[in-house]
Amino acid sequence: MTSRPSRSLDRLAPVALATILLVLFGVPAYAVLARFVLHGPVNDASLQRSVALARGSDPSFPTHCTRTGTRRWRCTTPDDQSSGAVQYDVRGVDGGSCWRATLVSDSSEGAPEHVGGCVHSWQWTLL
Repeated sequence: MTSRPSRSLDRLAPVALATILLVLFGVPAYAVLARFVLHGPVNDASLQRSVALARGSDPSFPTHCTRTGTRRWRCTTPDDQSSGAVQYDVRGVDGGSCWRATLVSDSSEGAPEHVGGCVHSWQWTLL
């Protein structure tokens, strides 16, 4: 009779091991893929986050994007070199989730003239 519980435990061991491996490797792998590879839907909020990540903007000063046309936005983001903000015209590229932005504000020291990136499924940052 003691062999029956042993068989049940023998069957549970692979399930427990698979669960542990999924948590240890699967979840972090998905997080990395969703952040850097898998593309997500483009809307005002996801584009704001993507532009901020591409520019390396300070998260305490949010980027704001407003739709100006089909796959076109005007995004205002903090200027890293001053206490002001800069504006970019943003266009969606190739009907997907990638975009390119062109600086439209008056000349600003340190603000790149062109910025590009993609909206990803999970837009996180370590900082």
